[in-house]
Amino acid sequence: MAEENKSFWSNLPALLTSIAGLITAIVGIYIYLDSRPPENLSNDEVQKTEASLKNQANVTTSETTSNPKEQQVSTTSEQINEEELIEKPEVISLPKKDKIELAYTTILSGQVVKVGNYLPIDDGKYSLFPNNVSENPEVADIEIKNSSQASIATSKLYPGDYYIFEDTQYSYKVRLLRVKIRNFGANYAYFNVERASKIQ
Repeated sequence: MAEENKSFWSNLPALLTSIAGLITAIVGIYIYLDSRPPENLSNDEVQKTEASLKNQANVTTSETTSNPKEQQVSTTSEQINEEELIEKPEVISLPKKDKIELAYTTILSGQVVKVGNYLPIDDGKYSLFPNNVSENPEVADIEIKNSSQASIATSKLYPGDYYIFEDTQYSYKVRLLRVKIRNFGANYAYFNVERASKIQ
């Protein structure tokens, strides 16, 4: 009996070492699997994600100057005879702002961007930075920079929301699809980027 007890206690350090090694291996595998960068969403995944989000129009509006409209702003006096004066409105033309439809086309679909990294947009003319993402509730703080790395816009987006920024030639729509929080690795967000020509 004494020999059995002695055998158990003498083997205990080896047993604890084995258990610690097994736990270390399991945690290491979990960290490796969790920290692998995910791939871009496939077209099917993008469509399923968009279908699960609230429906939003693919066409938005922008203001542009077109045909002028007339507006009465002041009056002038016209003498009909020696005693009678008639007030006549003076008509001037002001530019009228019409809303035009912009047809957006997807140029980047289901792109995954790691927090601290960036997504080049339109041959590097602009870059999208997800500065922070949160899983509960899902939200991403984004920043748009130009080719000189100067910040031109920031916004907070929820899945399905989009942010529009424009230059003289194009209007860009950045849409957040979803975010992914990694327990031991980096955080990610998935985006679509659409573009519409402003030149008619």
